[in-house]
Amino acid sequence: MSEALDAWSNGQYQRAAAAAPMACEFLAKATLWQQNPTLIVSLESRQDKALIALATAPHLAIPGLRTVTLRSALDRVALMHGPLPITSERQQQLIDCRNSSTHVGMIPRSDGESEERFARRVLSDSLLLSNFFLDHLDHDTSQFYGQHKSMVAGLLDKQRTETQQQVDRLLANAKTRIDSLREHFDDDELWRSSAQELEAVDPPRLAILLDSDQLPIEYDCPSCGYRGRLIGAIEVDVTMDFDVSDGESMPAPFFTTFFHARSFLCNVCKLELRGAELEVAGIPTASRQIEDHELGDNFDPAEWEAGRYGDDDY
Repeated sequence: MSEALDAWSNGQYQRAAAAAPMACEFLAKATLWQQNPTLIVSLESRQDKALIALATAPHLAIPGLRTVTLRSALDRVALMHGPLPITSERQQQLIDCRNSSTHVGMIPRSDGESEERFARRVLSDSLLLSNFFLDHLDHDTSQFYGQHKSMVAGLLDKQRTETQQQVDRLLANAKTRIDSLREHFDDDELWRSSAQELEAVDPPRLAILLDSDQLPIEYDCPSCGYRGRLIGAIEVDVTMDFDVSDGESMPAPFFTTFFHARSFLCNVCKLELRGAELEVAGIPTASRQIEDHELGDNFDPAEWEAGRYGDDDY
């Protein structure tokens, strides 16, 4: 990423737009490697030897090793850690930049758009992704960006301003919908009753947005105030203790559940927020401890952990 930031500061906008997505690819693969080195291998039959080598004695100097594309790397990270902080359309733009600069030496910007504006958008999106990867790599961003950290903060502040404008539009549209719906009710009590019926029902898109490692909790909508569904990645931390009875020591696992917000849906005003939009709307996205009952009466942390990792020894 240092190459991209150097190019940006020197006014070399095409070089910045080419280097930033490549840096994202390296960080995405590092995130996959940290989870399991085999995740960087391309799904090709001729990669069997490389797959076995990475599974048994992982290193990068494996003859014939072909790693995944940026597209696959992003998809795999999203499957593990939830939605990425930029939309699929903006992800595709980074992929197009990476592929075009590598194969044909050109950057595919829109007609009439300046090199500087295009490079700023590509670099800002790349930085948002990079921070997402660095967070999961437990790597300090200030150390990673070094002398460029103030420049990075400035680029992301401008990106945040654009995200704020998007969130303002989403909140305004949600308010328009709720006001329009409210006009159909002359009686306040009837309106409250109808709204409560809507908030009790899961939004139709909930099943679409949920990934295997995610669950929803109830959360007040930042637009209408009724209860929506905040979707987040679930992590269960297991601490093993031991109970001693009649001279025998018995394992007694203690489970702590953490929630990392990824998206939000409201079934009353139909507001939908994702990724960076959550923080801008005032919904915290940092991982936080929650009570198990917030995930529903049927949530069992031991069963959740066993289901994810196939471990039924608890």
